[in-house]
Amino acid sequence: MKKLIADLREGKRWIQTSAFFLGVLFLISADPLWKIYADILDLGPGGIGSEAQDDTPVAHSVADMENLEKFTILEPRLDYTDEEHVWLGDVLYYIVTLDSGERVAVTSNYENASLLYQDGMEGYLYRYAVGEWKLWELDQQALAEARQISPALTSTDYYADMSGHHLTALSEEKFKDRCFTLCQVCALIFLMAYGGYRLQKLERREKKKQETSLPQNDLERWIAGTYAIWGQFFAQVASAEGKMAWDDELEKGPIHFGGRPLDEASQKLTRETLLDSWDIKNQRELLETVDYMSTGPGFQNCRDQASRAWELCRSMQLLGMSFIAGWCGREEMLRRSCKVGKIVQNTFSSWEELCESFIEGYARWQFRSYPELAPKTVQIRRDIYEGLRQRQDSPYYINWYLPLDLDEWKKREKHRKDVERRLG
Repeated sequence: MKKLIADLREGKRWIQTSAFFLGVLFLISADPLWKIYADILDLGPGGIGSEAQDDTPVAHSVADMENLEKFTILEPRLDYTDEEHVWLGDVLYYIVTLDSGERVAVTSNYENASLLYQDGMEGYLYRYAVGEWKLWELDQQALAEARQISPALTSTDYYADMSGHHLTALSEEKFKDRCFTLCQVCALIFLMAYGGYRLQKLERREKKKQETSLPQNDLERWIAGTYAIWGQFFAQVASAEGKMAWDDELEKGPIHFGGRPLDEASQKLTRETLLDSWDIKNQRELLETVDYMSTGPGFQNCRDQASRAWELCRSMQLLGMSFIAGWCGREEMLRRSCKVGKIVQNTFSSWEELCESFIEGYARWQFRSYPELAPKTVQIRRDIYEGLRQRQDSPYYINWYLPLDLDEWKKREKHRKDVERRLG
């Protein structure tokens, strides 16, 4: 049961849960509902249309019927065809001659009638179901037909109702079948409602998870901005029918750490990219590469700003990718990025100098590695840069010399929330 509840919370076993819900609902509702149904329609023992017992009063005359709340009638018969009946409208009435000689119309629940045999008696006594003397509501045509019955009926104002709701009511078996169908519908509604709730919850959880890769303040936007040119290029990689594809619109989308939202597809793509393009298989190898490019020989051997930007921007990029790859937490990524970011601030004097130097460093690498593709790919990076500069949320509007102190920014954030809480 604990595992079922746990799976239910996680949105697993929807079909099994619905089947369990169906079974429980049917077990707790079928019998009580049948009893309520039977009580309302008077279908139980002693009710109108139920089987008469030996102690059920027998009506021998119209006067008995008028005086008795419930009764039965005993009618001598020689065989099954020894009966008189008539259709009035769409209702079948039996015409019974009482011991008093009076003739009355009767509706009968033949399923609850019984045959009584007596020694020395020719034929049998046909015992009708339990009945009551009831006002007869006939339309004009049916009333005229009733008055034409010969010999005449003693009363056309009343008749003996010995069927009640038995002929139109559901049997217990059919009632429970329909109850089961109703429970199935309820289970289906439960499945749909619960499934919809779970999907919405998963979507909200996924959206919240993805939003964790979005910068939340100027410090974080500054960090993401150092490699946003590469990030918005990497963002264009999308999933189409299970395969990777390009979606140019994603270039204009949100600026994420590591260039991607924090989801399973991005984690897989980021790890594959780190392995294929960098031969990096884990966090240790990634940090070693970052140290080499930001403080080690990779940076120390640089002769100009283009080379330095190429090394430092990619160092920041790798730290963002490590977060999307799931190799480090958000705070660790931010702290390491602040450390490298300070080197970036001390090396360059503005966003423009950093970005122009990065594009130049990228162009050198492209013309050296892929000369045929270089003109096109370099222009793509240039277009992305120009697009970022024009955006309202451009990180390049942020003060270049912004203090890169994570603890200080955490204090600011806490103070901001405290103020909002007091004001709200």
